[in-house]
Amino acid sequence: MKIIRHIHACVEVLVDETRIIIDPGEFGIPDSLDQADAILITHHHFDHVDQERIKKLVEKKPHIKVFGPSSFADDVDFPVTIAKEGDDFSVGDARISVHGQFQDIANLADDPIENVGYLINDFLLHPGDALPKIEDIPAVLLPMAAPWVKTRDIQTYLRNYKPRFILPNHDLILNDMGREFSLKTFEQLAKEIDATVYGLQPGQSIEFELNQ
Repeated sequence: MKIIRHIHACVEVLVDETRIIIDPGEFGIPDSLDQADAILITHHHFDHVDQERIKKLVEKKPHIKVFGPSSFADDVDFPVTIAKEGDDFSVGDARISVHGQFQDIANLADDPIENVGYLINDFLLHPGDALPKIEDIPAVLLPMAAPWVKTRDIQTYLRNYKPRFILPNHDLILNDMGREFSLKTFEQLAKEIDATVYGLQPGQSIEFELNQ
């Protein structure tokens, strides 16, 4: 499995010959989007999905499958396969299971926002804007900065579920100093559970053997 980090929450995952892109938002779309076999959307916020770009892409290449929660499907005028907690499906060589139902709350005045996480080949979890409670996940993407999460929430999550590999993302509101501080914090938290942090910059990648 090859994982390519893109801007903010966007990640590209290659499993053998299959290319999956998760949460391509309005802050920046990878050039490889039109090569995707599937696009996975965790929720409908603009930093996680660029609706206009995806619409144009699907019109041009209707074979590209788009998956997302029902609230996202209701919000767009292009075909979306609804993904809900408990679903399992395959796209080429990628096996995907769906976890979670709602975004973690940032503001008590907000209505619940539907959010689903995607676990690819029982190895990499992209949770969107939530921390779904799943045991035995080897690798997880976690936010460096978000209004719905605190450092102690991340620390509790890591202590409870102990992933071996941590890939921080969701960082566009941070400047370079903020990113450096956040990565150091992740490294400190990772030491508690003997995990490894991969602080990838947009465009950088890492490869894993799926039997790790």
